[in-house]
Amino acid sequence: MRWHPADAHPLPVETLRRLADDPTPRMRQLALHDPELPAALLERLAADPDDRVRRIAASHPAHTPATLRALLADPSPAVQRAAAANPALPVEEMRAVLDAAGL
Repeated sequence: MRWHPADAHPLPVETLRRLADDPTPRMRQLALHDPELPAALLERLAADPDDRVRRIAASHPAHTPATLRALLADPSPAVQRAAAANPALPVEEMRAVLDAAGL
């Protein structure tokens, strides 16, 4: 596990939300440390052009079922796995993921 200074020294919510608009993917990832990130920002980060940002976004607990379904169909397998592991994924979607995997 990697340690990041932002983990030990949380940034104010206002700062995290401003980072959602940063041109650097790593900064946009930091925005996802806000557990109450507004839905519009969360949806935008879930559709980010950088798959690393989408992967982190797929783990966020505040997703709507529709956004998680879209992330399950992401071209990146890492994003798909993160969305499938999200506890906010509805049970019927979890079953569909397991059925598709033959489990």
